[in-house]
Amino acid sequence: MTKPVTIGNIKIGSKYPIRIKGMLKKSLSNKDALLKEALDLKKEGADIIRVAIKNRDDSNILSYLKKNLDIPFVADIHFNYKLALEAIDAGFDGIRLNPLNIKDINGIREVIKKAKTKKTHIRVGINSGGFKKRFKA
Repeated sequence: MTKPVTIGNIKIGSKYPIRIKGMLKKSLSNKDALLKEALDLKKEGADIIRVAIKNRDDSNILSYLKKNLDIPFVADIHFNYKLALEAIDAGFDGIRLNPLNIKDINGIREVIKKAKTKKTHIRVGINSGGFKKRFKA
């Protein structure tokens, strides 16, 4: 039995069913295409939607998405822990951090502290691409 976790209004782990998470691929600057993609993901069964946050202004898209779609959104963060802090402040329901490319320990501690305060879920996600670069496999 695992510990249940809440992302927005969705519970995962423990006795809860497996949840489907989709990821937006459209440019965040094209709001209409992005919203259509999010609506399509939800229609196809996504319970949670992940959004890549690559710069300071990207977190601003959340208010637009949440105004048009009632689903939890998770910010996908790489390289810069400050983007995670901004995503938490923007109201993302969760964040995904990749520890292979976020190495500032004090920054990570700051993210954890803020996430606890705001009750924002954190997922530590490592993908094979990061391992290949690190270990030259």
